[in-house]
Amino acid sequence: MSISGIEEVIFHAIRGKYHVDDDDLLRHLILPLVRGETPSGNFDRELYTDVSGQAQMLRNLHEDWRPGTPAVLDIDSIHKVLFAASGEGGRLRSTAYVADYQGNPPVPLADILSQKAIVDGMLRRVDALKDDTGAVQSGYLAELFSRIIASHVFFDGNGRVARTAVQYAVVRWGRPFMAIPKVRNAPRWKCALAKASVDQDTEDLARYFEELLARHSIDMIEYGHQRSVQDAGVLAMPSSRRCSRAGSEAPTSLRL
Repeated sequence: MSISGIEEVIFHAIRGKYHVDDDDLLRHLILPLVRGETPSGNFDRELYTDVSGQAQMLRNLHEDWRPGTPAVLDIDSIHKVLFAASGEGGRLRSTAYVADYQGNPPVPLADILSQKAIVDGMLRRVDALKDDTGAVQSGYLAELFSRIIASHVFFDGNGRVARTAVQYAVVRWGRPFMAIPKVRNAPRWKCALAKASVDQDTEDLARYFEELLARHSIDMIEYGHQRSVQDAGVLAMPSSRRCSRAGSEAPTSLRL
């Protein structure tokens, strides 16, 4: 994938999350960070961290983990790359409380190593799924992503690890990167992820991934309550199913 492809993915993944002019966002922050240059202008610290983290992740995938390179065998390898600068790569969670859940995550602390082993096993199956159908691949991505989020194995960066694992899979399958949203700017994604990680119901999350795989489109991400005109019909969920978890709204505490 070209560098311009990486820039576009980051732009669409975070567009609408911050109150920044689109041109400034792309030209003065995303482009320089993807190219390894120093951005110009004053940007919010959270925005800067968000963009730099995604730029690092996608460059690693593009350069080191594409088809034909050695496979990633565990999520420790991903976390160590993402946290190489801080020297805290591979550091596990040591507390029951997790800020992103504003409480305890679905997987208790005592079970994180067993869940990590399951995720590691899933990563080792990525290449075997290359020629499977979109439905099989999307179901795999939904389970992989939600298991990482629910178990919260690491002290920090679990969302980044989950997004990297999914991007790693689609790259190994010869597909383009996805503009994977965060719950803060994508209501439908938040609902689907909550159902998958808290209720172990991955149906809606798998459908979300299947739509992305089928359309190869990075314009299918919701920005707040807005959607692109072209794909609004594809992303629309029937009102009876919209953001319901056992008859209630998705938990507002989930912040990944």
